[in-house]
Amino acid sequence: MPSPGVWAPVERHFRDGHTETWWAADARLSGYGPDSPCRLVVATTDPASLPEKAT
Repeated sequence: MPSPGVWAPVERHFRDGHTETWWAADARLSGYGPDSPCRLVVATTDPASLPEKAT
């Protein structure tokens, strides 16, 4: 994965055989992150349409 907060394309494979390109980014939140024992990854089908702040 690239640096935290940088979206990277991920090819997702479904049981029915089709694939989709999703986007994933490492995130940091309260002890979770790329350099902690528990990694936090955010995934979406379209990072451009995410609201400014979301849960």
